[in-house]
Amino acid sequence: MEKIIAQQHFKVFYGETLAQAQQNFQRELQRLTADVGKISLTPDFIPYLSLTDNLLMGFSNKFYKQKITDLPLAKELAITDILLNKELDNLTSVELIQLQLFRALLAHNKILCFEDIISALSIPERQQLFSLFQDLIEKEDLVIYLLTTDETLVDNLKQVDL
Repeated sequence: MEKIIAQQHFKVFYGETLAQAQQNFQRELQRLTADVGKISLTPDFIPYLSLTDNLLMGFSNKFYKQKITDLPLAKELAITDILLNKELDNLTSVELIQLQLFRALLAHNKILCFEDIISALSIPERQQLFSLFQDLIEKEDLVIYLLTTDETLVDNLKQVDL
């Protein structure tokens, strides 16, 4: 029997044994993890598939039947035919981030985790990305996690209202 007492910031997982309680907790973690879009400089794209196929993998056929560059989200993130026709090895860091962000938003991920991507971006690209973060937080009600090893970035972000 599964019992979960839940409030916004506190959950209790019950099991007749500790193993059952842990199993209930693991199911909850899997559910939460499914809502996380991971964005890194080393995406888990399959090299022999086209970028479009990589982006749409796991989605229903409704996306395959339409041109994805016509989607409003694609226009907002500058996902173009030119970008989608590039080879994976020829993508810039910004383009890799754009494509992964597009996929995460298409999947309706409410949590985005950016893994140490900032170091590969120029100052103007960083500013553009943080501006996009602000827009996404407001429009899409997202939570954004930024994992970084850059202590200076952390200090600078303390002064920014995201």
